[in-house]
Amino acid sequence: MSAPVFRGLWCRCHERHHQLAHYYVSVRDGSRWGLLLGPFTEHDEALAWVDRVRAEAYEMDARAPWYAFGTTAMASTYTKPGLLNDRLLKEAA
Repeated sequence: MSAPVFRGLWCRCHERHHQLAHYYVSVRDGSRWGLLLGPFTEHDEALAWVDRVRAEAYEMDARAPWYAFGTTAMASTYTKPGLLNDRLLKEAA
């Protein structure tokens, strides 16, 4: 087995991340979870959006303050847009 190729050595979270991944802002509520924004090619990009996505979720769902928000990595072959992409990424453009 060959060694994984890493990038993102200077990530804000101070961790290394696998090259073959897509990163999303994610939400979790118990056993339920979702991908809210992404995919991003670097973990830093997803991490930078967590607070904005959390604020948007608070406006949309009264239960959102009890949800856990963060980031997650998915296989590089997974490219489905996040649930809030249309709402947030169009505003940022």
